[in-house]
Amino acid sequence: MPLLSIIVPVYNEVATIDIVLRAVLQAQLPGVTKQLIIVDGGSEDGTRERVLTYQDIPGVEVLCEPRPAGKGVAIRRALPYAVGDLILIQDGDLEYSVEDYGALLAPLLASECDVVLGSRWMPGHAMRHLPGHPWLSCAMNVAHWGLMGVFNRLYHTRYRDIFGAYKVFRRHCLDGVTFHANRFAFDVELVIRFVQRGYVPQEVPVRYQSRTWAQGKKVRWIDGVQVLWTMVRLWRPWWGGGTKPKRR
Repeated sequence: MPLLSIIVPVYNEVATIDIVLRAVLQAQLPGVTKQLIIVDGGSEDGTRERVLTYQDIPGVEVLCEPRPAGKGVAIRRALPYAVGDLILIQDGDLEYSVEDYGALLAPLLASECDVVLGSRWMPGHAMRHLPGHPWLSCAMNVAHWGLMGVFNRLYHTRYRDIFGAYKVFRRHCLDGVTFHANRFAFDVELVIRFVQRGYVPQEVPVRYQSRTWAQGKKVRWIDGVQVLWTMVRLWRPWWGGGTKPKRR
């Protein structure tokens, strides 16, 4: 039975972290066993104290960063502790649903692919709807499609959403890979590394309930700039010595 290592990077999520961790621990996943790795990224609101209460539970590893350094740093810290055949990344808030684990794991357990991306895109629905902020919601959705257009153009793909938190993959897919992104650009760097190594990630629709900054959202405009820079920095055109990725 394969082991699933679930990595939960968390920073200042005291209002939601217990709900998320309990849901992860209680999730029934036929065909796999679970390892939970929680990484506190230097929280200052009581989150660290909450996650430390889980450290004596069998199958749970709790790591703590000395200071806030970003989601990418937290995940990089956790990866060496992930001993499972499969790795899943889970945010510490309630924007995503643990109930989607089964759909995310299905293509991997059926040996259809090596990487699965949880896609928030659904036909006919705006991806982000921030209550009370219609124009900001629209701007973020437009920025999403603009960045996706750049990514698909540079990397010869046709994806709809590579920025979501849910990424599930076989552990060997990252053998020998070194990451550099510290904040949310890590999500993009991860997908780029998969594509450059010849993997063809499969998108699976997932439920998504966007939240506002007042509710704890942490992404900032600078993250969009860093995402764009990451795409350009890692781009290796096939005529310049890079390997042309397989088209999805």
